[in-house]
Amino acid sequence: MASLMETDVNSSMNTSSIHLPAILGYISDNSDKNEVLLEMASHLEALGKVKTSYGGAVIEREKSFPTGIPVEPIAVAIPHSDRVHVISSAILVAKVKKEVFFNRIDDPEETIGVKVIFMLAMADNQGQLDTMSKIMELIQDPILVQKIIEAENAKEIEAIVVQAI
Repeated sequence: MASLMETDVNSSMNTSSIHLPAILGYISDNSDKNEVLLEMASHLEALGKVKTSYGGAVIEREKSFPTGIPVEPIAVAIPHSDRVHVISSAILVAKVKKEVFFNRIDDPEETIGVKVIFMLAMADNQGQLDTMSKIMELIQDPILVQKIIEAENAKEIEAIVVQAI
């Protein structure tokens, strides 16, 4: 069974220009991309963060705009959808126990095995740009990504990401 946690990262941040959403930790046993995306979307929906349409919208967006990013040594993905499917902004950071194959953002015909997924649910465009920028910075830190993979539970994933921000 997957686990989930939520923290408002803004209460501990030292930034006035970027307002990041709540950070959620998550662990998945699934290895099928669409199943993982739907599972993660369902948890966001259960928390009132996204609409029922969010999961399907993320899967459809991945077909045209893949999000697998080949950072070294551990690839990540940053799936998201249009804001029309979002109720309240959140970032669901998941480690997957088995590699999940995403099409690459830089070469959509190729796939890459991903172990960490940053699912974005952003209620406004500026928030999405600011958050995407911060996540791109985070995923370039191999120590941080490794810590997420080694996390024992969702609360630990959440703490790792919140501390890094």
